[in-house]
Amino acid sequence: MLKSIEVQGFKSFAKKSELEFSAPISCIVGPNGSGKSNVTEALRFVLGEQSMKSLRSKRGEDLIWSGSQGAPRSGRASVEIVFDNRERVFDVDFDEVKLKRVVSRDGTNEYFVNGSAVRLKDVMEILSGVHVGASGHHIISQGEADRILNTSAKERRSIVEDALGLKIYHFKITESEKKLKKTEENMKEVDMLRREIAPHMRFLKKQVEKVEKSQELREQLRGLYAEYLKRELVYLDHAGDEHKTKKKELSAKLESVEKRILEAEARIVAQKEGEDEDDVSERLTLEEAVKKAREGKEIAGKELGRIEGMLSITEGRIARAEKETHHPVSHESVTRFLDGLEEVLTDTSDASALARILMDVKKRIEDFRSSVVNESKEAEITAAEEEKVRLEGERKSAHDSYKRAGNDEDAARHALAAYEHEVAEKKSASRTAETELYAYRAEKNEVSAQMARVGDTLTHIEKDKNAFEEEIREGMILIGGAIRDFESFICDEEEALVEPRDTQEDRRRSIERIKIRLEETGIGGGEDVLKEYEETAERDRFFEQQLKDLEETALSLRTLATDLEAELDTAFKDGLGKINEQFNTFFALMFGGGSAALKLVKMEKRKKKDEEIDIDIEAPDEDSDEGIDITV
Repeated sequence: MLKSIEVQGFKSFAKKSELEFSAPISCIVGPNGSGKSNVTEALRFVLGEQSMKSLRSKRGEDLIWSGSQGAPRSGRASVEIVFDNRERVFDVDFDEVKLKRVVSRDGTNEYFVNGSAVRLKDVMEILSGVHVGASGHHIISQGEADRILNTSAKERRSIVEDALGLKIYHFKITESEKKLKKTEENMKEVDMLRREIAPHMRFLKKQVEKVEKSQELREQLRGLYAEYLKRELVYLDHAGDEHKTKKKELSAKLESVEKRILEAEARIVAQKEGEDEDDVSERLTLEEAVKKAREGKEIAGKELGRIEGMLSITEGRIARAEKETHHPVSHESVTRFLDGLEEVLTDTSDASALARILMDVKKRIEDFRSSVVNESKEAEITAAEEEKVRLEGERKSAHDSYKRAGNDEDAARHALAAYEHEVAEKKSASRTAETELYAYRAEKNEVSAQMARVGDTLTHIEKDKNAFEEEIREGMILIGGAIRDFESFICDEEEALVEPRDTQEDRRRSIERIKIRLEETGIGGGEDVLKEYEETAERDRFFEQQLKDLEETALSLRTLATDLEAELDTAFKDGLGKINEQFNTFFALMFGGGSAALKLVKMEKRKKKDEEIDIDIEAPDEDSDEGIDITV
């Protein structure tokens, strides 16, 4: 039962107005223009009327209070109707059913059931359950009592369907058709999307094949890298340590050799400086001492020779005197003796000849003595003998001096010889030091050469280490973290150390060949390609499944529409049969006989005029090809 209606901002109702219907029959009275018809249109509006013509308007904005001097215009219009539902006539678990419709100036409509926003369809379902609607069979306006007779067969059928509560079928069919249309559009869109991504899918598939090929190459590269890098690491660790140790040993050896070189050079310099000083001072002193000793010996020798000569002369005098004592001495013999003695004594420059001269003089004197004896000169003999004794004493003293001078000369010559021997030994030591220095320098050159070779080897090892690190970086780019698998690779370290470097170089060349093949594929890591391919394939599968779902949905909607049309046709024909029974009965009763019937007739399809449709509201598509005609 209708309880009340509340109108606000709808047509002439500027302010909120509420009408209560407390009796089964109510009457609203008022002068012309007071808005009585607006109450009827408010009922049509809230019950879901979609025809602007039936609401005496052209668009939704015309339904809203347009303003006056006493009240400004409204931004929207709303109508709320309340039904008593204590007997649960409506299929809603509330004692009251409140239906509300709101229209805004932008033409949008909102529907509410007991305060909750719903769709027009939901409102229609609720009303159709109690055979209430916005059609003319419920609301008969002034001058429209004969409307059902004058209306078209199509509208007449709509009135009958509304009375039978079949409008919901039209909404469901229309909704199904709209959904089907939307589904078919979606199908076309999805199919178009699949067609759009198909070339890219083919391209990506080829790329994926390249990626798979590159992954095979990367797997080969990973295995080659594992062995190569592990062997290289073993070599670099051991070779580097070994050569560093060798370099330290050679460095220590070089330091020792350089120290010995410095010592040898110092000795040579000291020896040369000593030789220079000896040549200037000591040698001159020793040579001067030898010279003086020799001169002293010569002087002593001359003195000894003189004394011995004098002694010889004296002895000769004695001998001659003794000879003259026995033999008369002639003047000629004395002259010859003196001339011979003078001849002998003339050459006394050579001290070594003094002894011979003296002996010769002695012999001549003895000869002269033996041949000449002059008794008259015995006194002279005595004096000569005394002179001889004195001279013999002097000779002894001179001989001792000569001997001492000879000893001094020998000592000086020995000192000079010893000095020269010492100098020779120093020179020999210097030559030995120079020989040692040459050997040390040769050893230094050899050690330096060895260090240079070790240095070159260490430089190559350092380059190999840099190449090793660079290889790891390149490998990281090519195969990612798998490059570190070499750390767990097991190899015989001793065998790796003695293995020729050419073998390792062959492994490196194999790695380079794989790298070149990877570059020829033109594919990087491949993760982005695989990801894109997987995403695109997933998208394609999604579209495929969506298309499949849409096809199933379309089939379901077609089936639903067919089923709804069959149900509608069955329900309509059953209802029409019942109406005809009552219609015929009431007609005979009202007219005292006769007969009347409603019959189905074929109708040409037509489209509703634009002004009859509120474009914001989902209205059923009433293009049925059958209408109702009245036969009496």
